Amino acid sequence: MFPLGAVLLGAVMVAYGWYLAGLAESKTTGLIAGTAAIGLVGGALWGSPGVELSTLFLLWGIFAALVAVVGLWEFETRALGFYALFLTIASLFYLILFLGASVAGLLVSLIAAVCFVLLFFQLTPPFPALQRINGYLFLVSGALVALVGFGMLLKFLA
Repeated sequence: MFPLGAVLLGAVMVAYGWYLAGLAESKTTGLIAGTAAIGLVGGALWGSPGVELSTLFLLWGIFAALVAVVGLWEFETRALGFYALFLTIASLFYLILFLGASVAGLLVSLIAAVCFVLLFFQLTPPFPALQRINGYLFLVSGALVALVGFGMLLKFLA
């Protein structure tokens, strides 16, 4: 189930990266993130074998839902920034958890932690100079996360 979650998180990160870089509309980003949020929360509730993976999917699903709310209804982005700080801490926890178990999980957690901490620094103070940098970082990192997920789905990565 982790590969599917990584693909969905990667899709949200790529869509949000396009938005932050100024290359996509907010409504399109919100629609993609909302669809992925449904998949991630559904995976957390019905598809994950363990508590750790269910919690990770739920955290990613809440992030996708917040991106959807900001994109579709243009809510304040500061709440997304504070949640990004929480996701950074959670990603670091999962980085330690995946340390001996899965290289793919380790890679996804590390990428997520770096992206989310920069998103916190962009949205919370606010610091708009980081927007374009974060946009391209989310774009490339989201593609890497999705590729890791696809690699696990196709049995290239363990």
